[in-house]
Amino acid sequence: MLKKRTLTLLLLSLLLIAAPGPDAFGSNDAGVIDLLVASWNGRTDDARALLAQGVDVNTTDDEGTTALMAAALNGHPDTVGFLLSRGAQPNVNNEIGESALMMAVMNGHVAIVTTLLEHGANPNARSDDGNTPLMMAAWHGQEAIVRVLLDHQADADVRNPDGETALMVASQGGHPGIVRLLLDSGTNINAKNLSGQTALMLAAAEEHIDIVRLLLDH
Repeated sequence: MLKKRTLTLLLLSLLLIAAPGPDAFGSNDAGVIDLLVASWNGRTDDARALLAQGVDVNTTDDEGTTALMAAALNGHPDTVGFLLSRGAQPNVNNEIGESALMMAVMNGHVAIVTTLLEHGANPNARSDDGNTPLMMAAWHGQEAIVRVLLDHQADADVRNPDGETALMVASQGGHPGIVRLLLDSGTNINAKNLSGQTALMLAAAEEHIDIVRLLLDH
């Protein structure tokens, strides 16, 4: 089964409790902290001023978090666009293998996902546990994002270490709209995971009757 990205979700929950201060991101460099906090809060003018002072747009905290990741995770499309225009790298991963694209995907930020893809983010990149942005979107029920990823050449037949495809993930998770999109993209309906289960078997095991019917009718 697709593993949830616990560290990102923990960071999200903690930072939603209160606006981040100097200790929210781990670093001894005040400029790094200021840029990450400004980006997290969508303060594009502050980020612009920090870059003008010489802070590296791709600098990271101790966990590998970049300003682009902070802005993407917290849903600030203007800040994301600005950082990209100043050379922010979209395909950098943090310590647990997450990119800005993956963070935007898991939190449902469609506009940011689109912007990142248009600026070269890899739709088929893998996290440390071997999952792609498409698998993450399928698991979290992000139908609009699945559509965007497919439009940007996301490979629906890539498998994670458990042998699962995005179709299997969506079928097990109970997301019929996503299952339909993946089927329309031509994904292999008969693919099996390492346990020998197909998308149909996974949907049936979870009693997702609407998805079972959809798969049988395809």
